[in-house]
Amino acid sequence: MSDTTTSGASDTHDDPQDSQTTSDDDQDQPPYRDPDRLQEVYEREETIAATAIHFDISYRTARTWLIRHDIFDPDTDGITSPAQQLRELDPADVGLPPRGER
Repeated sequence: MSDTTTSGASDTHDDPQDSQTTSDDDQDQPPYRDPDRLQEVYEREETIAATAIHFDISYRTARTWLIRHDIFDPDTDGITSPAQQLRELDPADVGLPPRGER
């Protein structure tokens, strides 16, 4: 039976657990939801995939939280132009002889 007054409001007592609930909820929050921690790991790991592996979460979850915390911008981050990608390729990467040789 709950303690209620005739107005229907609960007659609550100062319960020390009530004040701890908020801080416990923060501690129960997964570490990848903490923007500082997420940014620290992303900067160290340098990729979304490696960040996901670090936190043992899916790539999609890591990407979602990186975007939500403005750490990763899908419109500008991680996109290289095809010309830049081609410049970085070594001929051997695509099965060609080294430059200058035939």
